[in-house]
Amino acid sequence: MLDMKKKAGYTLIELLLAMGIMVLLIGISILSYYNYDRQNSLTLSAEQIKSFLNKNVYHAQSSTTDLGFGSIPTATVLEYNSSNNAFEIKKVDSNGAAYSSEKVYDSYEISSNISVAVHFNNSSGTSTRLMFSSPDGNITNNPSSIVLTSNNYIATVNINPNEVTITKNY
Repeated sequence: MLDMKKKAGYTLIELLLAMGIMVLLIGISILSYYNYDRQNSLTLSAEQIKSFLNKNVYHAQSSTTDLGFGSIPTATVLEYNSSNNAFEIKKVDSNGAAYSSEKVYDSYEISSNISVAVHFNNSSGTSTRLMFSSPDGNITNNPSSIVLTSNNYIATVNINPNEVTITKNY
């Protein structure tokens, strides 16, 4: 009779099956991390835009311009600059007309993997500017929104005269 000795170890099929399961789990975890990173980036951008809007209120509340014959009230605008995918705070006169040399007080650049759609509503339709009046810092536009999109994820910054809220769709 043949002497069958029991050998310790794994067969090739068992090893391939274990490796296949590991590859599948690694693939799922990489996709989950990628989705988490996109959602986190979108949420962070929406929160920073909300903070940027509050900063614009502060600039509007402290805005006056000395033109040599006394200080006149001014306003600030939040303007979306699509060429560099950034929001900018600028000072304008109280009617919204730009000064000859608009000064950008601050800017916030959106990540390049996020698409931006701006819906600033005013009495004459839509605009790329959201105006904040001086000295109270109130938003003079009608309810407006900023929609941020990354892949299938959407975050909307809703801008109302009394509050700014964020809604997420992911």
